[in-house]
Amino acid sequence: MQIANPMYDVVFRYLMRDNEIAKLILSTITGETISSLIFKPKEYSHQQEGIPTVLRMDFAANIVTAKGETLVLIELQKDRASFELVRFRRYIGEQYYERANQLIETTAKGAIIIKGIPLLPIYILGDKITK
Repeated sequence: MQIANPMYDVVFRYLMRDNEIAKLILSTITGETISSLIFKPKEYSHQQEGIPTVLRMDFAANIVTAKGETLVLIELQKDRASFELVRFRRYIGEQYYERANQLIETTAKGAIIIKGIPLLPIYILGDKITK
């Protein structure tokens, strides 16, 4: 008998597209209370020899803090191998560079400040990280 493995399977993708389940999973992983979650249609999947190896999903979340709610981008990446960390980091840099992920603020003195929306990367690896 085969059991669907949510680590590499379509099962995990299916679960994460259900907003309430995704909120529960991401809240549990981050230890934060997520009041609202929006799946951003920027999903990426890579297969090697017909076997899914990489899954990347983006979310915009409002996290409850002592000061109120804060908008945070959540980047969830799953892979079998730890050597993909360099590619993951490059992808995060690209996310900060995108205009859609930047906030433009004006100070009291009229200066314009561009800030990136905080990005919370989550890596789920099916392999141990080695030195």
